[in-house]
Amino acid sequence: MRFLTVVALISTLYGLNAYQTVKLNTGYEMPILGLGTWQAHGAEVKQAVKDAIEIGYRHIDTASDYGNEAEVGQAIAESIKAGII
Repeated sequence: MRFLTVVALISTLYGLNAYQTVKLNTGYEMPILGLGTWQAHGAEVKQAVKDAIEIGYRHIDTASDYGNEAEVGQAIAESIKAGII
């Protein structure tokens, strides 16, 4: 099942969307929904990040310990080049 389908189902069930934010005590706003990339690698994580960005996600959770920085970075760079963000 593609990531977009899963996200659409979850968003519909819980009434959430990628554009909703919460205001932090610093005054900044952070998107409520974020894409977690832990334990995702290769083409799978790259496509998931691209799909998430395409539908409006701007909160991508990642860390150097996940070992997928190259794929996540490529997906973000390709989304910028495509004019999505």
